[in-house]
Amino acid sequence: MSSFEEVRAVIDNYHRFDDGLLLSFEVYYRKGQSLSASLLFFSRNHSLPGDEWRNVTLTVHGVKEVCTLLKSKVPLTGMFICCGVKLLYLEGDLCVDVDGAYDGINHPSSLQELRRDGTFFLIGESVAIREELEPDSDLMR
Repeated sequence: MSSFEEVRAVIDNYHRFDDGLLLSFEVYYRKGQSLSASLLFFSRNHSLPGDEWRNVTLTVHGVKEVCTLLKSKVPLTGMFICCGVKLLYLEGDLCVDVDGAYDGINHPSSLQELRRDGTFFLIGESVAIREELEPDSDLMR
């Protein structure tokens, strides 16, 4: 399990996945365990020479709340990230906000604002992150 600070540092290396893609979103429950959700991103790691593209999986454990409102007029092959992925603590809860735009700042200032204006977010107990050292070659074509 990654610490909050370690996960945030990795997200920062990818400039919050701006201009990257969300390739998949999975929610799963295993008997005897809490609800978890994983997001697979394809993005550039700006801390590496050449800004290498990599797959990164962000997993939220102990999910308490999920909101996903995805709309498109064309078939989705991935969701472009324009406003970034934010890892926050709001009112004592761990929150992951995907591509949300909020009133005058880069992130919501309260759970109320997140719930009112957010279109894709998770609230959970802990978070982990995993970088793939080699990007999926099928994605590079």
